[in-house]
Amino acid sequence: MMRPYQFIAGRSQDALGRYIIIAAVVFALVWLYNAWKLGKFKRKSSENPADSRRSRALLALGLCALLAASVYLVGSGFQLRTDVFLADHLVPPGQSEMTIVVGVASSAGYTRAVKDVSEDPAVMVLQFYSAFGGINGSIGEDHRFVLELDPRCTEICFVREDYIQPVLYKDAASGEWLQAE
Repeated sequence: MMRPYQFIAGRSQDALGRYIIIAAVVFALVWLYNAWKLGKFKRKSSENPADSRRSRALLALGLCALLAASVYLVGSGFQLRTDVFLADHLVPPGQSEMTIVVGVASSAGYTRAVKDVSEDPAVMVLQFYSAFGGINGSIGEDHRFVLELDPRCTEICFVREDYIQPVLYKDAASGEWLQAE
């Protein structure tokens, strides 16, 4: 069911905000390039020195704002997600891989990538990363991950803020993967 705010081809309101930001950044870059090419930032001998300083200050301010926006949108994708929960898992019989589906417990953000940080082949410790695009960005979002299972692996854990939480374990009798309590 489509909610009222999902008005652009099934996209959420967050996607519209990203499109507006991208359009504004492109507009600013084109404006700065054209102003630079037309010589708006060059000082003429008959020009008032204060006007030239103002133009250069405006250019520096615009570039700093552009840099800050870029760092925010890209840098958010390298943050760890510690509020991830396991929604579903699938292990085809006779296969050495598992597909997990995860969700985020908080109201903002998505997962982008997963990394096994364990040195022990019997335990897989998974660390999740945020998607790009800011606090609620979904650029590069993925919630379904395929994990290569070592035959010796008996437990899968998620990294939390200050501890490691077991989420799946392999039943010794049946060989099935079960959710931990």
